[in-house]
Amino acid sequence: MEAKGAPLSDDIILAKAQALGASLGQAGTPLPSNFKFSLDWLNRFKRSRGISFQPQHGEAQGADLNSVANIRRYGPILIEHFGIDHSHNMDETGLFWKRLPSRSLVTRKRAGRKLAKDRFTLCVTTSASGNKFPLLAIGKAKRPRCFGKKWVPSNIGIPYTNSTKAWQTGETFTHFLHLFASWVETAGEELLFLDNAGSHVRPNNAKALPKWIRDLGCNGFVWRNVTVVFLDPNATAIAQPADQGMIAALKAYYKRRFLTFLVAELEEGGASVDNFKLDIRMALGMCKSAWDEVSTECVRNCWRKAEVLPLLDGMDARADSQAIGSRRGIKVGRLNIPAEAAQCVDLLATLLGHLSLDKTDIATFIADPDEDDIEEPPSDEALVLEALNTGKGTRIHSS
Repeated sequence: MEAKGAPLSDDIILAKAQALGASLGQAGTPLPSNFKFSLDWLNRFKRSRGISFQPQHGEAQGADLNSVANIRRYGPILIEHFGIDHSHNMDETGLFWKRLPSRSLVTRKRAGRKLAKDRFTLCVTTSASGNKFPLLAIGKAKRPRCFGKKWVPSNIGIPYTNSTKAWQTGETFTHFLHLFASWVETAGEELLFLDNAGSHVRPNNAKALPKWIRDLGCNGFVWRNVTVVFLDPNATAIAQPADQGMIAALKAYYKRRFLTFLVAELEEGGASVDNFKLDIRMALGMCKSAWDEVSTECVRNCWRKAEVLPLLDGMDARADSQAIGSRRGIKVGRLNIPAEAAQCVDLLATLLGHLSLDKTDIATFIADPDEDDIEEPPSDEALVLEALNTGKGTRIHSS
């Protein structure tokens, strides 16, 4: 419900939990006789799921400011210990790679166009020093027909894997971990910040965090030479580097390329906005080019904006807003994305010859809220299982 914008309350959570418990009993798996949906259980469950009730307004909507402060307390300590070259963040984002705006691209002839559902999930990984790692793309097909017999996406520097719905899963996350470890295997001890998504599963041979990191209040694990720290829930919109502009810039650059391609297709003839030839192989190439265009300075400034960097010699921990986004750009959430995004307006106008488009429309096109979903929501059965484990004082990650 919360993911769909509906407000939650203690009463709603308890009512849903009791309904799930009753359903479980009807299915022949009743709850333990001593299990109670008590206030203590409710508080443990909310902590395990990262649920807190915040005012629904302003840029901190959905953000737990106490969690933000906590990340900004332990983040600099960890980064100073590992070093900015060895401190990294990965975040996922969806990308509807064939989707045009819905409301803004409506003409008399084309009212009611269905939104394209072709999508990737992209894993976006960077270092505090500004280094960018290859994007990992997650699609639906194991080997799309357009790849041919020999071509693989890694040929152009964008690894590819798949899942049933192109979402991040425990299996695809494990694939990412192996990739990341191969990128940094000779670099010494590495720090990787992640959000606490359920798909971020702990590998079977992972070890516990060192005591000094646990004493900072951190959760995570150590796998090979990688120390994974889960960022506090409900805080990543403000304190996770990838969310401070680099993903918005990546999407702006991709969608500018997508629209440029579509304009060229229309001008050459034989295509329309309802029927154009863009396949996964071409879209992956556009993703790679768009990621190449995101500058090192943009990445550095996103880390600064997250306010997780230590004060190191020769480093300004303050974000340079103009290096993140141009003053001539379009507002997306709290960010002015690069001016190239504004070119999307001209390209859309070229496509239709008529445009009724405002900044909200173009911002929604570039940063489509539907693309925020990067993993399958947990089933009722998984929620019941977690509720039972929460009642025992434990926390689980499900894939």
